[in-house]
Amino acid sequence: INYADPEIVIMTGCVTHESDGMLLDLVRQYSLKYMIGSSLRTLEIREGTLLDDAALIGNATSVYDEAFRMPVSY
Repeated sequence: INYADPEIVIMTGCVTHESDGMLLDLVRQYSLKYMIGSSLRTLEIREGTLLDDAALIGNATSVYDEAFRMPVSY
């Protein structure tokens, strides 16, 4: 968070879904505690909607991008 300075962080997967919001609350609490310049920045942390499919979709996207990458020519 300190390095990339995102406006939003989306957490997903079974851990966030099964913790009934407790994990998200902890992440929000600690991100405010350890975020540099937290009083000057806004950060939204929320649960994603893909749940357990997020990793599968991300990996499939990586494979698709690699398969259809245009060759570099100099």
